[in-house]
Amino acid sequence: MVSMEHALVRTNNDRLLIALAMAAAVACAFAPAYALAAIAAVVSLAGIAALLLNHRLAFLAFAFSIPFATTQIIPVPGLSNLTFLMIALLGISLLVNIRRLPALSLRGLGLKPYLLLAFLLVSTASLLIAQNQEKALKFYAMAWIIFGLYLISAAMLRESSLKLKVANWFLAGTAASSVFILYDFVTQPLALAFYRAGKSFSGGINITICFLIAIPLALAMLEGEKRLLVRAAYYAIALASGAIILFSATRSAWLALIIYLAYEAFKRPARAIIATVIIIVVVFGFMPIFMPFAFKASALRAIAAFKPEYQPQQYIGFRVENYSLAARMFAEHPLIGVGLGNFPEHAGAVGRSVIPVELMLDTHNTYLEILTSGGLLGGLPYLLVWLITLLELAFVARKGSAVQRRFATGLGIGFLLLMIHGLFHNIYLVLLIAPMFAFASALRRELTSPEANEARAG
Repeated sequence: MVSMEHALVRTNNDRLLIALAMAAAVACAFAPAYALAAIAAVVSLAGIAALLLNHRLAFLAFAFSIPFATTQIIPVPGLSNLTFLMIALLGISLLVNIRRLPALSLRGLGLKPYLLLAFLLVSTASLLIAQNQEKALKFYAMAWIIFGLYLISAAMLRESSLKLKVANWFLAGTAASSVFILYDFVTQPLALAFYRAGKSFSGGINITICFLIAIPLALAMLEGEKRLLVRAAYYAIALASGAIILFSATRSAWLALIIYLAYEAFKRPARAIIATVIIIVVVFGFMPIFMPFAFKASALRAIAAFKPEYQPQQYIGFRVENYSLAARMFAEHPLIGVGLGNFPEHAGAVGRSVIPVELMLDTHNTYLEILTSGGLLGGLPYLLVWLITLLELAFVARKGSAVQRRFATGLGIGFLLLMIHGLFHNIYLVLLIAPMFAFASALRRELTSPEANEARAG
């Protein structure tokens, strides 16, 4: 098996791809304006052909696309999001290369695929009773996509050398996405009082989850890296991801970031101090000039939960009210829930009063959403998948080799930050969690495989 330490060594193919990319960039720079469309078409067709013929490359492209923010860069209805386009291309590529795919043993994945299947089967039943079947069907389809991506990712990640490549392509995607978002952010008119970074694409909230993963992952990856430029790239990705979180004005992501800074202060005090100083300079220097009301507005909305005289309680109070609403809803539908995404449809019937029912606000809590949507029979198995994923990463971070520990630590902390963010937002059916589930399964399987046990015994 190829060692993970040597997974990023350059090859002749790497040099050829870099040379072709540079040649294409030069050609685009000097080509007449009317020729750019033709060049773009040729490059796109060549890229699609390469992805279809090489399923590993298609999988890496999927990893790159996950954190890319925009939903409007591809003029294809239903595939305007880059990630969905990559999923379609990955699926076709897997069919084209079906005889070359690695074998997948469900036994090696433990309970997680069966727990996911239980969640899906219960969701099938609750789909029939959902008040808003169109919404339930949309989330139901997403759940099956996530399950399929989990199995595909778990099979692909059996190759040890592919793990680090996938992680690096994901981080490259966060870098590209951060440039796109920050450019959009700084080009907005200064008169806008509350413009969140990423607002053009996802409201500046759900977009932060990829960057919460990217920060600890990038910093963990550089621990064993000796090349100065690569280390600088990892630091740049972590800083850009932190900037996205700061400028998104998303308090749950801020909370997760503060917790991570506390962890860094315990493990690496010098690095934590530097990061804290940078954040302070940005917040109290750049932000009051460029976006003077964003932090004030977010802070005021949080304080209003305890001081109602500052603002109407609909801004924060509905989150607290959701606890009692979810409890009553769960009591009325304890076994299979109310259907995926159907919490707002039932909120009025069980007593929502703080915020107008017609706004159709969800639980703003991943775990309440899971339990009310799937009940005990569906929600509990899905919650166990999340817990097992965290435990698998923690296990490898303690028992694995040096490289495995770094990798599992970065992913594990990132997944924990995502779970903290999930306390205040619904992220239970997002594409990012499929590879996270798969990475945990693959790392745990690699550590506990018979070959690994024999190597340790020898």
